[in-house]
Amino acid sequence: MSGKKPIELDYLFIYEHKVRELENICLMKYELDRRGYRTHIIHIEDEKAAKAVKPIYHAKVIVMMACYGNDTMEWHTKRYVKFEKAIDLQWENIIYPMDEKNSNAFKNYSGIGKEVVRVSWGEVNRRRMLDVVGMDPKKIKVIGHVGMDFLRDELRGYYLSKEELLQQYDIDVNKKNLFICISLLLRYFR
Repeated sequence: MSGKKPIELDYLFIYEHKVRELENICLMKYELDRRGYRTHIIHIEDEKAAKAVKPIYHAKVIVMMACYGNDTMEWHTKRYVKFEKAIDLQWENIIYPMDEKNSNAFKNYSGIGKEVVRVSWGEVNRRRMLDVVGMDPKKIKVIGHVGMDFLRDELRGYYLSKEELLQQYDIDVNKKNLFICISLLLRYFR
């Protein structure tokens, strides 16, 4: 490992929670790959990376789940990533109501956390980052939640419809199924 050059990437996605992040990151990676970019996905506690004593990745852009400050940046990149720019997908777009106006609150950003480009899922969160945190407006990009892309026509069929799911597991469509997952589990394990 000592003589190897870092792997050159355009985008390196670093994720923490599979359930919360991975599906959406795969969607973004697929589209970037389709456009010809070099991309890679890595878990924040990747074993190979954790053992690295020098960078094994050089990315033009790292895309991470959160960057509250210098500590969270270090947690994401450790010794194994060199990068030029960072984007915080800010999967945790909400904070405690008591912290919304507290500029010292953990999720209100400090240090490098104020310097990365940050995704905001709406205007209210953007306004908080401007008024409370004092972020540069050019570093805040207001978009919808990435998962909403799964509702686009091009991705129709990715998920089964409620009717298809009920039919597949022979569940009575006339019954009220408040939580379809529970109904499936109960039906499957009877």
